[in-house]
Amino acid sequence: MKTQTAIDEFIHSCIAANLSPVTIAWYTEKLGKFANSYPKLPKKPGKIVEFLAGIQGEPETKQAYYRVLRVFYRFFRKRHKFPNPIDLIDQPRCPKKVMATLESDQTMRLLNSASNLRDKTVLTLLVDTGMRSGEVAGVRKQDIQAETVMV
Repeated sequence: MKTQTAIDEFIHSCIAANLSPVTIAWYTEKLGKFANSYPKLPKKPGKIVEFLAGIQGEPETKQAYYRVLRVFYRFFRKRHKFPNPIDLIDQPRCPKKVMATLESDQTMRLLNSASNLRDKTVLTLLVDTGMRSGEVAGVRKQDIQAETVMV
């Protein structure tokens, strides 16, 4: 099977499943580079390992390609009973990073800098829950109840 044909089928499936356009663009970019390297879809792990070994950049970059290929090959195993060589490849390792956090006095200064109730509410939600800005932006009135916020 041609790699690009397989990618097109996978992307159409992602669109039909209503995945985020950002996710679809991410898959398309990563898989496009894979298709350029291997016009015929590899069935054995050797070619995939070779592809991953050639990825330049941070360890997270290599791991990102691995994750996209894993989703792609799992789709094909499920849809076509296609062999899944990813199962035979260890996920690239990434060093654990400690995220920078605010000290409590910095957090209080940030919260006190809010000029209105809406801004203070948004900042409190971000600080207390660890939500991402896009998740906060997507919160609707019906998502908030007395004891819970549904995201």
